[in-house]
Amino acid sequence: DALAIMPKTANEIRLLAALRESEAEQLHLCQRTIELQAANILNEVYCKSLRKRLAFQDEKKRKGKGKGKLVGDGLLVLLTSDEFYERVVEFEKAQIQKERGKEE
Repeated sequence: DALAIMPKTANEIRLLAALRESEAEQLHLCQRTIELQAANILNEVYCKSLRKRLAFQDEKKRKGKGKGKLVGDGLLVLLTSDEFYERVVEFEKAQIQKERGKEE
C-alpha cells in the first residue's frame, strides 16, 4: 500500500498528502454516486405510481363523459321552448345509439 510508505523527503510528504486527499475525494464521490442512484430509484417508483394514478383518472373521466349533459353549455334555456324540446329528443336518440353501440 502506497500510504504505508515512510516519507524520507519533503517531496514524498507532499505526494503522500496529495494521495490521501485524492483517495478521500474518490471515496466521497463513490458515496455520492450511491446516494444519487438510490434517489433515482425512488423517483422512478414514485413516477410509476403517479402514471398509474393519472391513467386511472383519465379512464374515469373518459367513462364519465359517456353520459353527456344536455344543458352543460352554459346557455340559458326556457324549458318550454320548441328548440329545447328538439334538443332533448336528439340527445335521447344519441344516448340510445351509444348504448346500442356498446352492446354490439
